[in-house]
Amino acid sequence: MSSTTLLARLTFRDLVSDPGRADYGSSMTAGALASRFSHSWPTTTRPLGVLVKAGLITVRPDGRERHYVLNRERLTSALELWLPSVGIK
Repeated sequence: MSSTTLLARLTFRDLVSDPGRADYGSSMTAGALASRFSHSWPTTTRPLGVLVKAGLITVRPDGRERHYVLNRERLTSALELWLPSVGIK
């Protein structure tokens, strides 16, 4: 499954409107994130690096684990700019 396919499964509302609906406000390890999908851990970690570089998520090392947290404000701003350009309001 490609990164584009994964992102297509998520909607703007799913990601930002209801913090209590999922774990988007708390940290998750790469392994925990990968376990939610049917592909391997390395396939998950590569896109995570891109998202960190873009500032859409942050990463906090904790021993051997890395905890990822969604930067909701940054994602909201990016989606508000991008979605109208592809015809979604």
